[in-house]
Amino acid sequence: MSVKTVLRMGDACLQRVAAPVRDFGGDELRELLRDMRDTMEAQNGVGLAAPQIGVGLRVVIFGTPPDKDGGQNPRYRMQTRCLIPC
Repeated sequence: MSVKTVLRMGDACLQRVAAPVRDFGGDELRELLRDMRDTMEAQNGVGLAAPQIGVGLRVVIFGTPPDKDGGQNPRYRMQTRCLIPC
């Protein structure tokens, strides 16, 4: 688990077509999801796609920070749904 470098617009990796995920139960995908979460949180982001950290897979995560009182931010109403145990 680590924070990855986020690629910027114009990077050639971002112009490639990402591949579909084939193994939903593997350790590699779980590690990728952890890295993506760590990276997104380090950047104070609310979403991140795997190609943005140089991984050519069709994976995207979304997360929202709590509001200033620690509750759910009303601007980003969402239900949490994790398809893979993190």
